[in-house]
Amino acid sequence: MIPRFDRIVEVVQTNCHITDARHARNMTLCTYLLEMRELYRWEHGVALTAPLSRADVGTWLTSREALWADFENAPYAPLPLDGSLVDPFDVETANRELVPSGVVYGAGIGRFGKPQFFLGVLERAEWRDGVRILVSRCEYARDLSPAPAAVRDGTIYVRLESLQRLLWERAEAWERKRADGALASALDAHGFADDPDAALESMAIAEAETLISRVPSATTWRIARRRCRHSSTATPTHHSISGFPDSTECAGHCSRCLRLLTKPGAAATAAVRCAAPSRRARTTGQSFASGCSRCTEAAVRKRRPRSKPWRRPTERRSRALAIRLIDALRSIALTHAMRHPIHGA
Repeated sequence: MIPRFDRIVEVVQTNCHITDARHARNMTLCTYLLEMRELYRWEHGVALTAPLSRADVGTWLTSREALWADFENAPYAPLPLDGSLVDPFDVETANRELVPSGVVYGAGIGRFGKPQFFLGVLERAEWRDGVRILVSRCEYARDLSPAPAAVRDGTIYVRLESLQRLLWERAEAWERKRADGALASALDAHGFADDPDAALESMAIAEAETLISRVPSATTWRIARRRCRHSSTATPTHHSISGFPDSTECAGHCSRCLRLLTKPGAAATAAVRCAAPSRRARTTGQSFASGCSRCTEAAVRKRRPRSKPWRRPTERRSRALAIRLIDALRSIALTHAMRHPIHGA
């Protein structure tokens, strides 16, 4: 039993309020309202498929924004662990005490520089190819835009509850049009029409392995970190994490490292190399490897011809254009005079 566990949950949730208060305004209005809806659903324990009262959500949203106004300028609070205060971004020290008790903690800088925090029940902990994997189920504390999975310092954090909510949002949008495609096939395979809740849970468990398989092995990880020189737009901080499925940061906090990690055969489970080395094969989609992002992208989208860059005309070029314009005007005037001659009195 973790001493003063309720206090730990309160501190983590307070840090979630602080990061939401500072970064919620950066979202688009549509994304903001959808995220607030799911946050309300999580806080009040409403089932994913249950309808919500617009009046209740609107009242709660107003009170939450008022609460954020008090936290916007507050500093992140340290975690009260083991009789001492731990930095909220020191996940290794925090999990050293929490993981043996069946709790997992995650923190880091996610997409668009927004700090993310969460505290949840540990579903399982394992090692694969030198990478530690921590999977959480029920979450005690979370922020506004949780990542379904993230990786930091050689540890993968998979959040099944957040992943299940993400799948529900996709399924809810699909129900409006019910278009055929991969999502329709996946929902049908998991029996979404008969039992949506059970289908979302089974899909989350299955897709968790997909997220884990996207992380490179420990060997590729170390090579990427050693070659990293940090781009000018990256933040070289040890707090940075890599979110899935659409994060633009990597273990080395550098876009060049991300390209290195996503090369064919770099993933832990992708043992095949690219089978389409030629441009023709990549463009037509013939015999391309599923693990190659370049081949997949080229098979879906045609290559767009590059437009020639605009060149500023030089003085010589401007003079030539002026001469040609004057000659054209003279020719037009001469033609007009020949067609409409002026007769003298």
